[in-house]
Amino acid sequence: MRIGTALRRDKILKPRAYTSKETGSKYSNERDVKYPYDWSPKTITTIIQNQAYLGHLVFYKATTKSFKSKKLVANDESEWIIAKNTHEPLVDEQTFEQAQKITVIKRRTCTGEPHIFAGLIRCPDCGKAMHPLKRTDRTYTASYSCNTYSRYGKKYCTMHYIRYDTLYDIVFNDIRRCAKLAQTDENAFWETLNKSEIGKAKLRLSQYENEMDIAEKRLSEIGIIIKQLYEDSVIGRLSSERFFDMSREYENESTAAKAKIRKFQKEIASCKAVNDNSRQFTSLSKKYVDITELNASMLNELITKIEVHEREIFNGSRMQKVDIYFNFVGSIG
Repeated sequence: MRIGTALRRDKILKPRAYTSKETGSKYSNERDVKYPYDWSPKTITTIIQNQAYLGHLVFYKATTKSFKSKKLVANDESEWIIAKNTHEPLVDEQTFEQAQKITVIKRRTCTGEPHIFAGLIRCPDCGKAMHPLKRTDRTYTASYSCNTYSRYGKKYCTMHYIRYDTLYDIVFNDIRRCAKLAQTDENAFWETLNKSEIGKAKLRLSQYENEMDIAEKRLSEIGIIIKQLYEDSVIGRLSSERFFDMSREYENESTAAKAKIRKFQKEIASCKAVNDNSRQFTSLSKKYVDITELNASMLNELITKIEVHEREIFNGSRMQKVDIYFNFVGSIG
């Protein structure tokens, strides 16, 4: 909505109005004529999620059920065909990924205040998000709890309760710590990041490469099987009905295998980019040496997720572990 307000203020024509102006065509209804600068949130969201601005073209996002029907049915994202780097990008990969994360998240707490940790806090036990709580019986109003616990009770998960101000201080101090280390000795900080990640990356890389080999081998086998089924159908060894049933099953398995391969390719590329990631995070950290407060933009640029563990008792004292996973490099000890 804020983007729409800015576009309207600057008198930027919405897509339909711009097209009509360029082609000389008329609007479809009277409202469009009167309000050519009124951008809808849906239009803006569609633009933000469009990979064309990354320099990619996406095909097969929708299809028809049969040649008799013209109604389009959305395909699962795993079935999309993406042709990368077909033209000059308008945004970089990091900015695009941050935008995707932000657009699907509720940005305010139940008190109406901005929720700067939206989409970042997660329960390490069940993997679900932690949601803000409203407390009217305390001197503070903001805190967080596991969403699974709040919805289904302690049989499914524990509370993982943490106050907003406690979480704020932990994250603020850790960002300042990383920023000071990066500024004091950039090369030493980079080497520390690289050493801690390179061992993990090697293990992950070996695992992903093995799993991708298995998926590629199975994909090749499916192609041979489908070809054999077709030949059996042509010469009458297999009925048409049986051919369609079996080929459909193998086509579904083929689609799933292709999705796995794309996932593994992405993970392998990430593992191989450890050195670049360490340097990129080092450079990024230095921007926040003199921060005085946190905001949502900063957190989304720096952090992938924050895991809040359940509180435990150690030697009579209550302790709580909070793991912060930074973009590019993960958790930093």
